[in-house]
Amino acid sequence: MTLLGHWRPQVRCPNDHVLQQKVTGSGFMGLWVKECSRCQQALSRGMTRYSCKRCGYHLCESCCSTRSVEMLDEEITLSIYRPSQDLIPGLQLQEEDVLQVRLKAGSTVLALKEKLCDLYGMPIAMQAIKRDIDAAAVRNEDQVACEDGDVLYLGNPFESAFSASGEDHFGLLISEAVTGLLADAESRAQEQGMKEITLNVVMPCLEKARLEHLYATVGAKGKVVTTDFSFNKEYQTKYELNFAKMMQTNTESKKSRTVRRTGGEAVAVVKKAVWEWWSDEDEWEPFQEVDAQLLEKAYLAAETPFSTKKLSWNEGYDSLYIFDFTVMTQVNCDSKTSRKIQRTAAGGSKLFGHKDGEDDGYAGAVGFLSDKIGDSKVMFAGKFEPSLPAAVVTAQKKLGAQSLRKQKKDYGPIVSKDEHGRKCFDEMLQNEKEFCGEWVVFYHSYSSAALLYEVQAAVASVLFRFKAEFASLPRLLCAPFHHIPTAKRMLEEFPTWKDQDHNQAFRLVGLCGTSSLLAHDSEAPAKSVFLAGYSVGPLKGVLEKLLTSCGVPAAKIKKLAADIIALAVKSGLDCSGIPGGKKCKSGRSGHMLQIFLRRELCDEYVYPSFPFGVPDKKRMKPSLSKYLTEDVKIEGQVRITLNPDVFLRATTARMFTFPADPTFHKNRPDFQDKLKSLLEPILGTETVRVKAAKGIFGGDPPDWWSSEDQSDMAKMSKGRYASSSLD
Repeated sequence: MTLLGHWRPQVRCPNDHVLQQKVTGSGFMGLWVKECSRCQQALSRGMTRYSCKRCGYHLCESCCSTRSVEMLDEEITLSIYRPSQDLIPGLQLQEEDVLQVRLKAGSTVLALKEKLCDLYGMPIAMQAIKRDIDAAAVRNEDQVACEDGDVLYLGNPFESAFSASGEDHFGLLISEAVTGLLADAESRAQEQGMKEITLNVVMPCLEKARLEHLYATVGAKGKVVTTDFSFNKEYQTKYELNFAKMMQTNTESKKSRTVRRTGGEAVAVVKKAVWEWWSDEDEWEPFQEVDAQLLEKAYLAAETPFSTKKLSWNEGYDSLYIFDFTVMTQVNCDSKTSRKIQRTAAGGSKLFGHKDGEDDGYAGAVGFLSDKIGDSKVMFAGKFEPSLPAAVVTAQKKLGAQSLRKQKKDYGPIVSKDEHGRKCFDEMLQNEKEFCGEWVVFYHSYSSAALLYEVQAAVASVLFRFKAEFASLPRLLCAPFHHIPTAKRMLEEFPTWKDQDHNQAFRLVGLCGTSSLLAHDSEAPAKSVFLAGYSVGPLKGVLEKLLTSCGVPAAKIKKLAADIIALAVKSGLDCSGIPGGKKCKSGRSGHMLQIFLRRELCDEYVYPSFPFGVPDKKRMKPSLSKYLTEDVKIEGQVRITLNPDVFLRATTARMFTFPADPTFHKNRPDFQDKLKSLLEPILGTETVRVKAAKGIFGGDPPDWWSSEDQSDMAKMSKGRYASSSLD
């Protein structure tokens, strides 16, 4: 709302619905039936009013204006998305993050910056606040002009230098600064016997830290190739820095220039990064020094994936190893085994693609549910009626698989070198081709919670006709969906979660995913995480808690859990995070869940996001479903509200599980049959099934549910299930 040239918040009714501007018409038989809910003035014909039709709440123009001014003094919550700034891969000066701030709605941008400075220690001069990630920075004197829950963006504070003098001129200044940076370095280093010297230069501190880190990493006689100079941002030319000769060489033009280091009196002793691998004993073990140095150099040079045979433990074997530094995994191309790795920087911050995995988070929340079974009924989606126009379906089929739109069919070096991986990706793309007309597709990677998902699928097969032979089931317990049944409801709740998608309320109903099998993703690209998965963590006692929630008698839980784990290990499922379980022989704990959802339901249950679940408003305009119909390169993360009432039904959702371990992939259908047989004696009586259904629904089951064993009726041929037809 804009009044007298100033921004004002949108006025809402007591139930938080935005009021819509209307012009009052005639009431029934000329009687005026509307009045202002604040001043009780009659809203006569022709008067401007602001109303919520749903709640019958109305304000006259004067009261609405007064209320909007009052709201300027009320506090709102803003999310500030801060992208990572990798000046070099080995020196991540700023990790991707989302900061949350509470301040008055009428505050200026300067007040917001002061708040960020107080809360997060960010100098005001280093903050460039934007309304859109590609927009110009707003001025300090401008109003924040945001509604509660809105997202702003933190840009590069040096962009103004680029725009003011042009990138070439600014680049020249930086280049000259780098050239004049280092004089008499060799003699100084030799005289002082130093290998690490703190730079003392007048230039952006990011450049200073970047060069010093390179020098400290490779040493006074080392070389390094990098593209990461600010003057090189547009061109991405490779430069070789030879610290022994103090020369900087453009590898394309072959032009060289002398460089020098000038240091202050203080000597900075730079610690080395620590590299570790995840052992069969479920512990982090350090790499040998020689191997750690090799990995660090590759990491600094941004070689990812990085392939090598030159590893201390590989002497005499000559196996090719591939390291993916995006998600921190190591793959042996001969044995096909995969391990997780991590890097701890000199400052102590760890880099790994799997800490506190989202599937682990759900597993940890299951215990919370087992003691709190509510009585309220779950919010159901109702009967689904297909409504896509035939023209839309035809157009989407013509565009083809969602992951291949404007995207090269490239599986990446890890998957492309693996026969089983290629077959899985081929099948997933074939599924996309079949379903692309009426369905959208998303991908969810998981590992540690695989057994939990499998047991939920088996229980759902017995109770709800879920097609467990084709897919695992990430969410089964319905009580949390009483409060958050849809993505729209999740978006309303999200601003209240200071820990964002690590909040327990999210983990109980939500799923992190990507909208493409092949596109790059900043958090969990499918090509990188498929083999190893995306989490490491123990799941002690979680299976027992799930069985309790599903109504299994207490006296039978311990033995049933042990039998399930033994069956899983025998079938080749990685159970290394579960007491009594074992690591699978291949070390491939990863799984990919391919999720198809009817296009008509996309916006109801899925929203596009940045990391941490922060809404991506660009892909929301006008809607995610519209974005997924376009002939563009589809990419980006999503958050899915996996309401069981929708995702258990084959008419509204189809899911396919692809284990990275070829043994379990082959054995999975038989494993599910035997798992259901283990559950049969437990869920074999009507009394126990009713108790289980109450535990799952968080109260009395809905009218449509039947207490009969549904496992036989759940059976469906693969040809029928893998068809996009609803027949």
